[in-house]
Amino acid sequence: MRTWLRSKATLLFLTCAVLLAGTAIAAIAAELVTAEVDADTNATAVEVEQGKSANFNIQLSATGNLAAATETNPSTAAVHTSYSITRNPDATISKTSGTFSSSKIFWGNSSGDATWTGAPTPYSVPASVSVGSNVPVGNYTYTLSTSAGTTQVTNPSGAGGKLADSTATTITVHVVAPDDSTAPTNASIDIDDGATWTNNAGGNVSVDLSATDNVGVVSYKLAETQSGLGSATAQSVSPTTNFSLSNVSFTLTGSEASSKAVWLRVTDAQGNFTDASDTIGWDKTAPGYSCPTADSDWHATNQTFNCTASDGGSGLTPASDSSFSLSTTVAAGSEDNNASTGTKTLTDVAGNTVTAPAITGVKVDRKAPSFSCPTADSDWHATNQTFNCTASDGGSGLTPTGDSSFSLSTTVAAGNETSNAATGTKGLSDAVGNTATAGPITGVKVDRKAPSITITTPAATTYSLGQSVNANYGCSDLGSGLLTCLGTVNNGSAIDTSTIGSHSFKVDAEDNVNNKNSVSVNYSVAAAFNGFLQPIDGNMVNSGKVGRVYPVKWQLKDANQNLISDTAAQALIDQNVIQVQQRSGNTACSDYPSDSLETEVAAGSTVVRYDASSDQFVYNYKAPATKGCYKLDVIKADGVNTQSILFNFTK
Repeated sequence: MRTWLRSKATLLFLTCAVLLAGTAIAAIAAELVTAEVDADTNATAVEVEQGKSANFNIQLSATGNLAAATETNPSTAAVHTSYSITRNPDATISKTSGTFSSSKIFWGNSSGDATWTGAPTPYSVPASVSVGSNVPVGNYTYTLSTSAGTTQVTNPSGAGGKLADSTATTITVHVVAPDDSTAPTNASIDIDDGATWTNNAGGNVSVDLSATDNVGVVSYKLAETQSGLGSATAQSVSPTTNFSLSNVSFTLTGSEASSKAVWLRVTDAQGNFTDASDTIGWDKTAPGYSCPTADSDWHATNQTFNCTASDGGSGLTPASDSSFSLSTTVAAGSEDNNASTGTKTLTDVAGNTVTAPAITGVKVDRKAPSFSCPTADSDWHATNQTFNCTASDGGSGLTPTGDSSFSLSTTVAAGNETSNAATGTKGLSDAVGNTATAGPITGVKVDRKAPSITITTPAATTYSLGQSVNANYGCSDLGSGLLTCLGTVNNGSAIDTSTIGSHSFKVDAEDNVNNKNSVSVNYSVAAAFNGFLQPIDGNMVNSGKVGRVYPVKWQLKDANQNLISDTAAQALIDQNVIQVQQRSGNTACSDYPSDSLETEVAAGSTVVRYDASSDQFVYNYKAPATKGCYKLDVIKADGVNTQSILFNFTK
């Protein structure tokens, strides 16, 4: 079965219950389709004014599967149909539906479809909708559903089936207001909650809107002038008799001013409107100010600068800020060539703020010159110390300017040492008469004196070969302190008496600042000389003949009376330590007793030699060819001392 709906609305599906009678009629499946009322194919809804009703027809047609009914043997049935509107609120809208009172004839075709007599012409069921006067203007969508009706079967008789469709169907009812010529009342606009001024840089404000209307406000407009409302864009709202919106954004344009208006227009469904406005001051510019700048002079006291301020918009708050002062705050004992004042924050009524910045570059000198000198360190120094100092004055400046660098020095005399030397002092002044004294720097350790050395042993004497002699010496320093005290041997150790000849014993001392001293003692080591051996007699004049050769012999012993070793003896020969020298005319032989030389040797070498077999030193002395008294010096006969022999030669 097909259902058709004709109205000024969108045509909707409806579910109907149809009961068919006939001997061979089976249950038939029906399909409800969209139809229209009053042949208005452009309708979108059933339109009903508030407080009125609207009638429309639900038109039906049907198809289905017939088991036996044919065109020559049709079935007939009386159809009852109904619908209900279930959308809330539905209590204010009444619904009615009609029924068919006459029989409709069905038959089947070769495909088994059931068709109304005269199909496809539809058949109508009348319906209506009633709307209360208080139902708000707007669209309402309702659901239509089947309701099992009663069917009066007339031909053929027999148990039939039910024609049914479970598809839910909807209908839209457009409730409109009746004709209205009354404009909205009580229109009101409030900018920024009643503020007097706004300082928003972009001109953004917030407005609250309200109005009442007997039918309902449906839109509003905002503009900066009343004439501008005509071209302003309308903002739609849900129809309401009590219109109210809060915090609606609006942007002021143009220049700042003490009074900027915002206009409101509220319009009802019939186009009736009412205008209202509110004003607010727009000041987005901060206050202005004027302050003097710092001069280039130095000042002995803190400086105060008198300033003024103004605001051409909403005005200063407090108004007394139209004049104010800024001052420096340099503390006593300080100086600053770039002293700054404080700052001052200025505010206008609209809330714009600006801060008058500090005035900088103010020269205030409340401090004497300053200086910096190093302190004495804890070290000792070998020379007088000079300390390089600096001085400055951040205010009026040093006078003379050359005092920006100076030095302080100690004056310890050479050969002296002290642990608490002091420098001199230096007086400093600035251009405004502040003074300071640098120095003295004390506690300077200056050591200009070398260590003292005392050598007790060895003494400047001759020691026997192999004699045990221990070194005895000492060093001292009352300044920086002794660093080293080193002798040829360690203090208390044996000095060298192992070799015949001259020796030197040296002590070197150094203090901790490298002052040095050195003391030496020269001593000799000699063998024990036991006298000349026969034929020479060392205590008399040895008488002999001219031109003859006589052996001169002697032996050497150490401190323990042991003959010196062959090696040591031969070293004296090899190193040419022992030498022989003849002299004449120096001594009168008649002053001494004489002894004749009994032994002669053949002519041979006339150099000193050592005879290891007899442990003797031997020198073959050839007498001169001229008679006379002669002295023969055996130089360093013992390695150190010269031994002499007197000879008297005759023909």
